[in-house]
Amino acid sequence: LYLDNTEYFITASTCNRQRVFLSDTRKELLRDMLRRKVEQYGLTLFAWVILMDHYHLLLRIAERAALQRFVKSLHGESAVSVNKEDGSPGRRVWYSYWDRCPRSERDFHTLFNYIHINPAKHGAVHISDQVARTEGGVWVFPKNAGGDLHDALATYPFSSYPHYTRQHGKDAMVNAWFDYPLVAHVEGDLS
Repeated sequence: LYLDNTEYFITASTCNRQRVFLSDTRKELLRDMLRRKVEQYGLTLFAWVILMDHYHLLLRIAERAALQRFVKSLHGESAVSVNKEDGSPGRRVWYSYWDRCPRSERDFHTLFNYIHINPAKHGAVHISDQVARTEGGVWVFPKNAGGDLHDALATYPFSSYPHYTRQHGKDAMVNAWFDYPLVAHVEGDLS
């Protein structure tokens, strides 16, 4: 059941967590397709990140039917493209996708932060334990370390984080981590 004019948090992973989008070129391909599909389906994209084996989106759909069509189109076109490059026609690239609606403004902003911290969570950008760590399932950012984490995330080109940094500044982005702390979704969460 999808609703019109509603925000959704989307997670999609590759089949068997294959690192199909390991190279920057592959991530660029998916990023460019994502931008085209967002425009094609009339979606509003609030936050996004692309990693080697999954992506996260926070978006708003105007029409309920658009979400499934959008994902099907993005997954279909990207699969055909990477399979052609790899000489693997018909290979299943995407496993599935999961969606949920943010339950509150706080939940929306926490998901926004979760998307942006993902490159650090999965080692796509380097951070030390002194910069961020988890304690009891909660991400901990020492006050004096926010700048180092920000600097690492601001260099990751396959996320909306650099855009928001240019638009709102470093302090606003760092303060958002403290205003809307990240709680681990599930013990052993892989995405």
